Amino acid sequence: MQLQDYRGGRAGGTEHIWQLTVYKSGTTKFGSTGRGEGENYADDDIRCNEKPFEVTKWTYGTGNSEHDSWEKPVTDVKFKLDNCKRIGGRKTCDIKIADSVGLKWGTKVKPKAIFCASH
Repeated sequence: MQLQDYRGGRAGGTEHIWQLTVYKSGTTKFGSTGRGEGENYADDDIRCNEKPFEVTKWTYGTGNSEHDSWEKPVTDVKFKLDNCKRIGGRKTCDIKIADSVGLKWGTKVKPKAIFCASH
């Protein structure tokens, strides 16, 4: 599964507009990157203090300072389905975060994907 976050750039290229940030405190922010100086925290940011992720590879710092954080464009956050089972006409799978991302699910998060099983 891949999240899309591109739109046409000024020179016909692309730019990232959505990113995921996890702070040392455990707070997670999903938001737009802004369009210019001083606009890094746009009005459409979503914050979560429930610690949905644990950082395994910090982007900024080593995880020893309260100012350390992990940050990537959403297109760099890759997921895969694992441990799939057919139960009662449905297929259920665990949703795993790719090791290369540098994140794992928080201890209270148990994400599942449920599909109608075909014959």
